[in-house]
Amino acid sequence: MQYVFCRIGLALWALVCLGGSRGVALAEESAGRLRIVEEPTKISVLRGDRPVLEYQMTPAPYKPYVRRLFSPGGTNILRDAPHDHLHHHGLMFALEADGTDFWGEKSGARPGTQHHIKVEKARVSARDDHKAAGFSQRLDWVAPGKKDSPAKERTILQEHRRIEVLPAETPSEPTMLTWRTTLKTASNEKPVVLTGPHYLGLGMRFVSSMDKNGRMIVPENGEGRTVRGDERITAAAWVAYTASADGKLVTVALFDHPSNPRHPAGLFTMTRPFAYLSATLGLDTKPLSLAPGRSLKMCYGVALWDGRVDHDAIQRQYRVWVERAGKPKVAPSAGPR
Repeated sequence: MQYVFCRIGLALWALVCLGGSRGVALAEESAGRLRIVEEPTKISVLRGDRPVLEYQMTPAPYKPYVRRLFSPGGTNILRDAPHDHLHHHGLMFALEADGTDFWGEKSGARPGTQHHIKVEKARVSARDDHKAAGFSQRLDWVAPGKKDSPAKERTILQEHRRIEVLPAETPSEPTMLTWRTTLKTASNEKPVVLTGPHYLGLGMRFVSSMDKNGRMIVPENGEGRTVRGDERITAAAWVAYTASADGKLVTVALFDHPSNPRHPAGLFTMTRPFAYLSATLGLDTKPLSLAPGRSLKMCYGVALWDGRVDHDAIQRQYRVWVERAGKPKVAPSAGPR
């Protein structure tokens, strides 16, 4: 009898141990699982319980944007509405269209707004054997009415925006974000002219600690022109910036896809009085006319590492991103002129 109880005890002990091991394995698996959380005003991408991205969907009130983006180690690099430029919102996209400024947000200037219509296709899916979290948003770019007729707003452009996030799977890999925007005219009657200062496009404002002692990195063959102060426009496929974010060294790179119109149209960089990166279309020197019924497709990437990353590693990651991002179904040069 004692032998039987001993056997039962051993069996129960083994079951508990194996069950515990399985529980630990499931917990580890859950901690690394990619998921999307949709709320009334924002969309979050998490890996387990750790945030990767937070997208401010509405109310912005002028434009939706990526409010926070985290490195693999959990360091956020984006700053929202700093006191010196309240219209700088993390990672945002805006231009001027038919004379309406969708970038600045000065109430006296009556800025345009990117109205949220709906979110669709928010899901985690496999891409090249990697799990990617993505969502799409429909937006109307609306020009304000005149002061004497504020009700006469008009939609100038319609945007289909797609954002995908690929978190790092090893310590040496970066958090990867792909931002796709398709613009088309809201009216089939006349073209829309896109213009704006040299820094308009997909712009990125960093946390205040990254404004000091940072270092810009550009490709060896990158040719740049000085605009004012240390502000430069570089005709290159990518630019990068290394700085300390709240005591932790990070490197962030901005990628311009080869299929983009006017590639390499020009990547904007500045370090004083604050650090900023943006991908532009060169609209300050050559406005772009978007014909009715045609689409303007753009694809940009952001790579975010913990620590300092050298030129060659950034170049390798750019090639990986281009391959993963693929090519648009319709050539973007078919519409604008």
